[in-house]
Amino acid sequence: MFMFFRALPSTQSVAGRGELLLPLLLLVGIFGTAAASTITGTFFGVLGAYLVFHFYRLFPSRVPRIMLETFTLYTVFLYSAFVWSINYYFSPQPWVTLILIVAGFFAMFRQSESLLGAWVGTLIMAEFAWVLLFWPVHFFTAAVVMLAVFYLIYMISHLSLIGKLSRRKIYFQVSLISIVVLIALLSSAWQPISRI
Repeated sequence: MFMFFRALPSTQSVAGRGELLLPLLLLVGIFGTAAASTITGTFFGVLGAYLVFHFYRLFPSRVPRIMLETFTLYTVFLYSAFVWSINYYFSPQPWVTLILIVAGFFAMFRQSESLLGAWVGTLIMAEFAWVLLFWPVHFFTAAVVMLAVFYLIYMISHLSLIGKLSRRKIYFQVSLISIVVLIALLSSAWQPISRI
């Protein structure tokens, strides 16, 4: 957070710092990932701090769309890893996990979508989270699946907004995400059934 505030332009008013939400979710994700896996969390923490600093230092007035998408996807992965690590290690009630998913993903969708679009995207993410609650997978695998679903929603809505959505692009994005999810599931360490 120190690097984030250091990178912000000094001319920007406190009231105009509406983009604090994405870095705060990134910070929560880094903390949760580091708490669950020290080496991996440290790696993601250093990478995240570097990304945040340069994200705001290099683009103080207007951030290019590709950088915003990269930063958002990185935040989604780390926040998902945080939520699923809590579910993996502490096994809270399902509603606790769903509340964390709804709160985090609504904030992330609200960055670029309308209110209705944010609610629809959040509802879809909550439905996938409900499904993942019954999968006996490692929390990183669950985070990759959540990232894949978010990416699919995010890209299809973006392509629709700019008027470049076509059947071919939908097939390409769905195929790409299917391959990523399949590789993640095949390489995942599944929990024993007794742990569920």
